[in-house]
Amino acid sequence: MGSPSSAYLQKERYEKMVKKAENFNVKNIEVKYNSFEYIIEQHKSDFILSYNGLYCCQRNVQRI
Repeated sequence: MGSPSSAYLQKERYEKMVKKAENFNVKNIEVKYNSFEYIIEQHKSDFILSYNGLYCCQRNVQRI
């Protein structure tokens, strides 16, 4: 395990990050939920499994 970022150890900086996340507002976003196994199975070409983790392939990411 690695050590946490210093930003998470400083109370004021951490609280500021949490407040930004709470106030985050995006229009036209759609969020769906499903199991990890289902998502990987349905989107095989979107992920690369390597010896040190699972990565999202950038070639299939839609940019707005």
